[in-house]
Amino acid sequence: MKTVFRYELKQREFQAIKMPENAKILFISFIEGYNKYETLNIWAEVDTDNKLEVVKFMLFKTGASICNIEQLTFIGSAKKNNQCCFHLYKIV
Repeated sequence: MKTVFRYELKQREFQAIKMPENAKILFISFIEGYNKYETLNIWAEVDTDNKLEVVKFMLFKTGASICNIEQLTFIGSAKKNNQCCFHLYKIV
């Protein structure tokens, strides 16, 4: 079954999450969490019938050095508290 899921990400440079194979990331944004802190989230169109795979991401603040950019695919950017901006890349 195709649907859209939301995944919460950590605010650290490298992370990996499990998603159904062939997930299509649609949107990235900070939203206010239960503890009143903004958390980074992605929304992805997924097929729940597909098996899970580990998807690896790199997250950078504006101005940070990006190493091995040829191994990364840009996903999107999100502004936190109308101050700093984070940029999410998928490791391919």
